[in-house]
Amino acid sequence: MRATYRVIEDGPLVTFNNGEVSVASSNMSSLNTSGAAPKAESGSVISTARSSSGAPLTGRQIGDNALINLGGMEVSIAAAARAGLIRQNENGLWEDVSGPFDDAAPSERQQHQQPAQEHGRAAQETEQSANDASTVETLDPASEQIMGEFVNGVGGMDVVAGAHEIVETGEASPEVLSRVASRMGVAPEQVAAKVETVKAAFEKQAREAVGANSEAVFDWARRHSPQELRDAMYRQVNEGSTKGYRALAQRYFLTLDQHAPDIILNSPGVAHAQPQREKDGSITILVNGRRMPWRAAVRAGMPVSFAR
Repeated sequence: MRATYRVIEDGPLVTFNNGEVSVASSNMSSLNTSGAAPKAESGSVISTARSSSGAPLTGRQIGDNALINLGGMEVSIAAAARAGLIRQNENGLWEDVSGPFDDAAPSERQQHQQPAQEHGRAAQETEQSANDASTVETLDPASEQIMGEFVNGVGGMDVVAGAHEIVETGEASPEVLSRVASRMGVAPEQVAAKVETVKAAFEKQAREAVGANSEAVFDWARRHSPQELRDAMYRQVNEGSTKGYRALAQRYFLTLDQHAPDIILNSPGVAHAQPQREKDGSITILVNGRRMPWRAAVRAGMPVSFAR
């Protein structure tokens, strides 16, 4: 299995392929984070639109890269449209699907769900060409169908809130399952089964984003970067993006000499690079007759390959 990571901005590309780590030069785009989001006016979703720098946006200022706040949860325009919360009207302006969303009945939301999803897909295609960092990555068809059922039955905001509970606790509480089941008119056990299906799909998507050695990357992240791992999970739920997981994998390989030096020292395929541990504990390799620290070699994009 092949997985490729851009390790640092304007730095090299690291590829892990069936137990081999290779390094090559590349570039990487970065995502800027922003400050506190504005509050919704009278329950309006679109009124929370703002730029990545935090500036409020209205009317035609609201573009494909705008951000929306859902009760303190920040999502992209495409993700909000995909959840059925907003849509583009005939003039091309973004608007709430049915006024203040908290007051909308499920039947009203369902009437607008299909056009909202169509606009969400259109926004997704636009974002992909304009800014790959905003692209919504979908789950498998069965899980996407379940997500649609949840949105139609209980509303996009409740779906996102439930997903956030799973991020924080690892599961949906009995209270949430009962509330969703009541609003959808089904048994809590049915809801629980659907939730497990979607949860497994998110986990599979995360593993595929990291690629080979994903378990090692996630184990390292849980021990050394738990907040970044949590942020990656939120970004996956809020934005439909696995960029956060790939960023963790990038850090994992860049610091390989610190947390898994044996991969470098004991790999059969690294004999030509003569890896060794220096007196200060650092790992160096020989590149073009010059001994270099692991991270310096990675940053320089040296054409070296390691097999576990």
